[in-house]
Amino acid sequence: MNDISTAREQLLQHEQARPGPGQSSVVWEDGHWWSIAFHQLAASERTADAASAAWADRLAPGSDAALALCVERDSSAVQSLAWYNALLARLRAAEQRWGTDPQGRPLAPPSLYSHLALIDEQIAACGARRAVNTLEYLEHQRRAHGRLPAGRWPEAWSNLNAALRTQSATHRHWRGHDPPERAHAERLAALERVARIQAETRAAWNGASHVDLHGLEDNMRTLARFIDSLRPGRRAPLNFPVLALGALVVVLLLMLVRPGEPAQSDAQPGATPPSQARDTLRGDAATEPTEGPRGDADLAVAAPQVPPDAPDSIPPEARAWRDDGLARLRQGRYEEAVRAFEEALILAPSWHALYSDKALCLYELGQREPAIRAWLLALDLAPAHADAAAALGVALHAAGEQAEGQRWFAQALAAEPRYRDADWLREERLWGANLLADSAFLRGEPAPAPTSLSAPKPSP
Repeated sequence: MNDISTAREQLLQHEQARPGPGQSSVVWEDGHWWSIAFHQLAASERTADAASAAWADRLAPGSDAALALCVERDSSAVQSLAWYNALLARLRAAEQRWGTDPQGRPLAPPSLYSHLALIDEQIAACGARRAVNTLEYLEHQRRAHGRLPAGRWPEAWSNLNAALRTQSATHRHWRGHDPPERAHAERLAALERVARIQAETRAAWNGASHVDLHGLEDNMRTLARFIDSLRPGRRAPLNFPVLALGALVVVLLLMLVRPGEPAQSDAQPGATPPSQARDTLRGDAATEPTEGPRGDADLAVAAPQVPPDAPDSIPPEARAWRDDGLARLRQGRYEEAVRAFEEALILAPSWHALYSDKALCLYELGQREPAIRAWLLALDLAPAHADAAAALGVALHAAGEQAEGQRWFAQALAAEPRYRDADWLREERLWGANLLADSAFLRGEPAPAPTSLSAPKPSP
């Protein structure tokens, strides 16, 4: 079994062979080897998850080792989400290059949509695993401290349910049915592990004082009901008369299909289901950290700093793509810069600066929400990234979230007072006109006329 890094490299090698409009490739074979490489990557990730789960079962609930393992899992999930999102962006760009026919039907080959479906489903699955891991982390924290901050568990529970709904909706979007049995079994096993931690905590707290036993038992009942609904024995029994009637309806519908009409592929193009990325990452930006191991108050987060140069582990090709993107960013060629940064992200998905660079371009292109998500990703990978904190503060303030925006911008100012200097921001930090205009209030300047997110000049 390949490790995850090797499996990613092999998949990217196949991706580089993907032909575009008017091109052909003798090694592509309609994406067959790409699909095999993707499934090998998914298998490597499942193997790593299984090893992590086995190790977690050996750790004492509430121990430093158990908490650290949850943090490590969260970091791995963030990197996986970043990598898959970068690959998804690359395939979406390939889809756009194919265009549509005069009737508006996409011209991209079916294999491209099959691959988009696989990536989309993997992103949703990764978001669900991260949400379960957050719940597990909270149970370890509860055991260690005797209670949880008010609202933490219900919010994590709500986010978990949203992540599971997104996973199911994503699979139905592409396949027309719910996720396969394996995904269902993985959900059940992960939640049962959380329930075991709760049960061990309940036993350890028997007769103890100064612990929130009522809160634990209430959460245990909530989780137990959900797990019970997932068990195979609790699924609705098969209603054979209804199934027979359904089969008859299907046969009649098939008889009505016009002869020679091509069947639709399971993987249809369409809008990607909403990612959980912003909801999970925004926990770090709340006034009180509300979600995920990285955002917890017990895990100290360093004050933002002006970022240093890229670490030595960044591949030279990724550095070259970033240099190209920065050059185009300086020239105001934002769309071209975004493409360069996305190429760099394929090679270095955990390089936080690339997300901040890309966000600067997106903001100038009038895409505020995607820019906010990119800055949140940068901060999740590098909480001390002051450039992302300052720009995120401006974007959130402009979006109407004034208190949160002021808090992020104040954190950046604490690390570097020059974030008040418009010339420094323009020349050194490469802020564009939209970001500078929207930052005027936070920087203490008179607010300009409301021209935020005006349409940029097209790239030459």
